[in-house]
Amino acid sequence: LASLRAIVERPAIVGRLTADLAAGPIGRWDAANVIRASLRAGELASVSAEALLEGANLFAIENAGGAWEIVQARTVTLTAPGQYELSGLLRGQQGTDAAMGAASGARIVALDQRLARLDMRPHEEGVETSFVAVATGRAVSDPAASVSQASWARFHGRPFSPCHIRGARDGSNDIVLTWVRRARLGGDFWAGADPPLGEESESYRIEIVSGGAVIRTLMASAPTTTYAAADQIADFGSLPATVTVRIAQISARFGAGTRRESTIWV
Repeated sequence: LASLRAIVERPAIVGRLTADLAAGPIGRWDAANVIRASLRAGELASVSAEALLEGANLFAIENAGGAWEIVQARTVTLTAPGQYELSGLLRGQQGTDAAMGAASGARIVALDQRLARLDMRPHEEGVETSFVAVATGRAVSDPAASVSQASWARFHGRPFSPCHIRGARDGSNDIVLTWVRRARLGGDFWAGADPPLGEESESYRIEIVSGGAVIRTLMASAPTTTYAAADQIADFGSLPATVTVRIAQISARFGAGTRRESTIWV
């Protein structure tokens, strides 16, 4: 049965990149990269740094794997009719840092008030659903209706990747790994304490990687764990000088979040 999920009153501002976009820094201004895009319609404008930090000029850019990076741009330059350059970037917003980097021709969408949030139900997660866009007052069977298939992945519930991964040997040649949790909810808490966990419990999966393959998996209930010397020798044949780790926070509702990979000299 068909059901109303959203009402859209204006077309979205959409377009495609006209040049490749490389990955950039996280948590600070990207002064090296520029987004070059051609838009079908609509207009963009520059904003102040203060307005940007309050959520202005937000865009989604699709990478080659079908994932979307959320980017903000402080400076907008019109270079030709419908052609824009966006600079003064904040990259990988809202936990999308793993999707950074896109090729020329990739889709770009302005995330503004023109968009409408779909009313999705928990049991519809992961289920391919038919969406029908039709003019107000018309039936879903209207020949002019636009039909597309998509599944809801509930990425808004995915834990962000950890940051500041560190490692050092102790007196027993064990490697003590530490990292910093990034908050998906309530991350703007500035009272001095850690931001809220946002999950039922704190849990992490730590993968030890060699040659691109996972050779050991550890679990932790706090942002630290120990990679024992005996396990290092079993995995590498001797105590390694470097260790590559991938760490993801685990959510009881979503599963493993975005991983952070780091190679540590020990």
